[in-house]
Amino acid sequence: MADIDFHTARRILERRELDALAIVCKAADFDRALFLTFAVLVLGREADAMGRAREYGQLYSELSRDVANRTIRFWRMRRQTGDVAAA
Repeated sequence: MADIDFHTARRILERRELDALAIVCKAADFDRALFLTFAVLVLGREADAMGRAREYGQLYSELSRDVANRTIRFWRMRRQTGDVAAA
């Protein structure tokens, strides 16, 4: 739905990168509640998963869909040019 490749999605989940997850969810036009559900699941048993999820919920609300889509395009471009580590 956000048009990202499998490797990027896997990296986001393995590294627990909630900022990147917020970008993907916003680009896919997911509801804030769905993003927060994903965030809590990704954080798992982390000490303050709910507190961090609240912080990221605010970030998600402030992130525009246009910015998220531009970021996805940037990631795609970096991946296509071979700069996988930066993507």
